[in-house]
Amino acid sequence: PDLRPYMLDTIDAMAAELGVDVRGWPLELAKAEHFANRIVSGLNKDYGTYIATPEGMSNKQNLAWALCQVASRGTAGSERHGSLRLIPMVDLINHDVNAGGFVELTGRERFAEGDVMQTTEEDNGSFVVRSIRHGRRKPLKRGQELMANYNVPGYTPLDWFIALGFVPPERWRRWQKIDAALPRVRRDRPIFDRSAGSV
Repeated sequence: PDLRPYMLDTIDAMAAELGVDVRGWPLELAKAEHFANRIVSGLNKDYGTYIATPEGMSNKQNLAWALCQVASRGTAGSERHGSLRLIPMVDLINHDVNAGGFVELTGRERFAEGDVMQTTEEDNGSFVVRSIRHGRRKPLKRGQELMANYNVPGYTPLDWFIALGFVPPERWRRWQKIDAALPRVRRDRPIFDRSAGSV
């Protein structure tokens, strides 16, 4: 609630400066806030007395902050290691639609099978980010930023704004999601899962 005026100002600025279609966003923002508050109230009821809270902050404020951190920075992974994880180093990497994505290791990657690294079971669940642009490896020069595609193609501009706090340039204009006729094959992944028979 404390940041709501700033978010509304940002929505207005996106419409005026970038041409983003923001019709209905303030109402959707209010719905998201209401839903988050329900979650926070439930967490506070169940765990509030067990959580250390900084001085000057209520349990609910502390839980709301934590919920926002996980919701906006969590990385999806396999169920085995937790389907949503916080990976601080990955959180420092900015989004670029033309970059490669985050890749979770299975522990079965082998050079002989065309993978970019040899892994063991201990590596299972680790994430790798490679410097890839337009599907090809791109060596970074000194001081050049490593980028990654956050890979949320079904997200609308509003989804990006609410979940991640920004709208990438490729979503600034009006768009409508159209499902592909054929399955998409990612070529930037170093993992080939023979058991599933897919890349």
